[in-house]
Amino acid sequence: MRHTLRSALLSLGALAAFAAVPAPAHAQQTADTRWLPWLGCWQPGEGMAATGKMMICVRPAAEAAGVDVATINDGKIVSQRTLVADGQTHELNQNGCTGWQRAAFSADGQRAYLRSDLTCSGGVHRTESAIMAMGSPTEWLDVQAVGMDGERVPRVVRYDLAPAERWPEGFALSPERAMAADEARVFAAAPLTLADVREASADVDRDALVAFLIERDQPFDLDAAKLESLASAGVPDQVIDVVVAVSFPNRFHIDRQAMRMALKPAPQPPTHYAERPY
Repeated sequence: MRHTLRSALLSLGALAAFAAVPAPAHAQQTADTRWLPWLGCWQPGEGMAATGKMMICVRPAAEAAGVDVATINDGKIVSQRTLVADGQTHELNQNGCTGWQRAAFSADGQRAYLRSDLTCSGGVHRTESAIMAMGSPTEWLDVQAVGMDGERVPRVVRYDLAPAERWPEGFALSPERAMAADEARVFAAAPLTLADVREASADVDRDALVAFLIERDQPFDLDAAKLESLASAGVPDQVIDVVVAVSFPNRFHIDRQAMRMALKPAPQPPTHYAERPY
């Protein structure tokens, strides 16, 4: 039912909303409605470090069936890249680094999986595997596993939808498109399934998926057969461990900073002292 409703939304109201606002003609013709949840401007969430009045703004790309993702600081674009979720490798030149990037959507269109491979100044090799998802209808969850010279570090960034009056010209949404984006965010924030976990494990780095599941902190309905199914599908042990830990919070402690899990100490039975005559 969830997927049927979402398909109807994207094929009718959402598609109409994409065409309803002034935009470059090519962007109107090739707009990918799966990007709807991310359209607009986002500010670092609570606890996220930021400088100045930094925002990440997303709009349909003018020359591709994708989106332009721009970093805005004090109202000015300081960097921008285009994401096209076609599963193909695209050339990427960014911040003095050159290489390729690839993006693809999950089967239900609710998450975007990204990979990039870059060579930077000094011959430094940098890789990135990321998941773009909605943590809630007003929160963008961006989880990355960044590799540099053989070492990988998970990185989690949460963005909150910024007040519309702060959005720079060129990123504002018409009322029709804003409504469609709001509805699309609700669908994109729907609970994950174990099938989603299996799919993601084949498309993103293990460390990125572990960090994503910890941040989502969503329990799953588990039994031995379902866990065996994950293992048989090649889901990494570390990912299965997180699936179990988030599903049984009374049994496991999760260290979000270190991205580690541990069994909680078993509760100790109350101590009874025999009464002594005095």
